Amino acid sequence: MLFIKLCLLSISMIYNFYLTSSCHAAHQALSLNNDNLRRKGMKSEENEKQQIQSVLDMIRDEEPFSAYGYFEVNNSTYLSILSQTVSYLVILVSFSNL
Repeated sequence: MLFIKLCLLSISMIYNFYLTSSCHAAHQALSLNNDNLRRKGMKSEENEKQQIQSVLDMIRDEEPFSAYGYFEVNNSTYLSILSQTVSYLVILVSFSNL
């Protein structure tokens, strides 16, 4: 039974890591493309310039993925949660052996 719970916990943690990594990668990609969009906007017609400017405004206003504004959720946050969970499980297993 404990093995099944640990497997489910590990699957959920892997899934959460994938989600946080995807959010972080998407935010980084959007931030890096600002310069490319600005250069393209300078060479474009007026209608395209307005569309590109609206996209740049949306990217600028987008904030990193956070936990309801309390802290930023990224890979380091996830690894911290993972290490605390593993420590807690080690303590639980060691006390269950007594």
